[in-house]
Amino acid sequence: MINALTGDFMSDKKYINDKVFDIAENSVRGGLFLFVGNIFSTVITAFTSILIARFLGAIGYGLYSIALVAPSLLFIFIDLGVNSALIKYCAEFKTKKRNKHIASIIKSGFLYKTTLSFVFFLILFCFSDWFATYALRRPDIAFLVRIVSVLIILQVVFNTARNIFVGLDKMEYSATASVLQAIVKLVIALALIFLGFGVLGAIIGHIAGYLVAGLISLLLVYNLYRNFRSKNADTRFSADLKLMIKYGFPLYFSGLLMAFLSQFQMLSLAWFVSDFDIGNFRAASNFLSLITIVVIPVSTALFPAFSKFNFEKEKEEIERFFHYSLKYVLLLLTPVALLVGIASRNLVFLVYGTDFISASSYITLLTITYFYGGISMVINSFLNGIGRTNITLRVNVVNFLTSFPLIYILTMLHGVLGLITSIIISSLAALIYASTIITKKFNIKFNYPDISKIYLTTFLSGSIAFLFHHFISLSYLTELILISAIFTISYLVLVPLLGAINKRDIEVFRSIFSKFKLIAPFTNILLNFESWLLNHANKTT
Repeated sequence: MINALTGDFMSDKKYINDKVFDIAENSVRGGLFLFVGNIFSTVITAFTSILIARFLGAIGYGLYSIALVAPSLLFIFIDLGVNSALIKYCAEFKTKKRNKHIASIIKSGFLYKTTLSFVFFLILFCFSDWFATYALRRPDIAFLVRIVSVLIILQVVFNTARNIFVGLDKMEYSATASVLQAIVKLVIALALIFLGFGVLGAIIGHIAGYLVAGLISLLLVYNLYRNFRSKNADTRFSADLKLMIKYGFPLYFSGLLMAFLSQFQMLSLAWFVSDFDIGNFRAASNFLSLITIVVIPVSTALFPAFSKFNFEKEKEEIERFFHYSLKYVLLLLTPVALLVGIASRNLVFLVYGTDFISASSYITLLTITYFYGGISMVINSFLNGIGRTNITLRVNVVNFLTSFPLIYILTMLHGVLGLITSIIISSLAALIYASTIITKKFNIKFNYPDISKIYLTTFLSGSIAFLFHHFISLSYLTELILISAIFTISYLVLVPLLGAINKRDIEVFRSIFSKFKLIAPFTNILLNFESWLLNHANKTT
């Protein structure tokens, strides 16, 4: 075993086509930058949210959350798909070395987005009293709505810059911007709360984070823009905008539906649920950031990766990449989701205290969506990458039509639990529809044996951890550490023994991660351990 763990295995590319390998390597590189940045920013943001919630209490935290609904609701009407188009065309033009087109599309994208965001900022600023009274049903927070209206402009600048970074393979810039935003919010929000500004201080800190990070991101984008622009380049604003909207509008409309549902969820909670329960729901949602540490970097990296294939000419390669993506996403996502669900009570009571007594049950239910969310993520990245955004729109329409009536009815009847149930039902309906489409229309078949082994491994590992959690009573922190350790060790042992990964997978991982000198020694030890277990399992059978 020791020799196996310390041995030096040569990278073996025979398992994968060169282009698939190169794209996978670039995706992992970008994903790792985003993953590290996401860990830091998510941890800082979660820590900030936890402290804000503890200092403001459930009612104050509920008001803080409701006030931020206002700019978020108008923010969704700005994009028209330009963000997604910026990722696609920056990546595509860079591959084709069309530098002047990169410069043009960056300039056009920013000009359009900032102009429209300013218009919506004025609308919310001028009509904040009406919005607070009739949309939020809380006229006493009109002054907070007026203050948060500036977030429309700041978030547009911040998010547009980050999409450009992703398209140009500058994931490290995107990660840095996220971390900076989280740090500034932490420092300023908590300082103002300590000074006695309460909910207002938390909101100002939130705004300050986007202001500082947005300005830095804008400077970085301008520096990239200067490298691509040409002195004799023509202005292509109309052509660029038409190109971006033609590609991105189906995605925008899809996002619009989903964003509207997200805001409608908060509005339904505001109508039918107390501030106390809203605070518990938001606290539960914050813990799901532990799962998005895995989700966001992977989904962000997969989108431009699929865009680099020509579906008509490279069907075999793109199908192989689809299978790899789906398998590895599920290997990462499902265990994280189940672990968060099992440890929800410890997480809530340890971090928030007993004032948020309902949050743990909300977390457990919400994690259900992540068990199959990895499949939806890969399907969406595939469809968007090959340019079939019209199908993505249809999938989200199914989600919307299923979810919209359920949100209102179930929230009215069963409060937060009803809302979460509506989310689970509608997302499952959309997944079933999307899976049917890609199977019949694109002839992409799911590898059900591999998927089943991953779920079996995850739930067996979770069962071991759950039994320990159920029968042993220790302090919240001690239980959390032991549950996490037992689950992780069980998962790493069972993954090769139950056949959830094979020799090919281990060599693919080894080939990809060998390029990253900082983490290669650690991944080699882990992969050697998995390889030893796999060989031992094969010998016993």
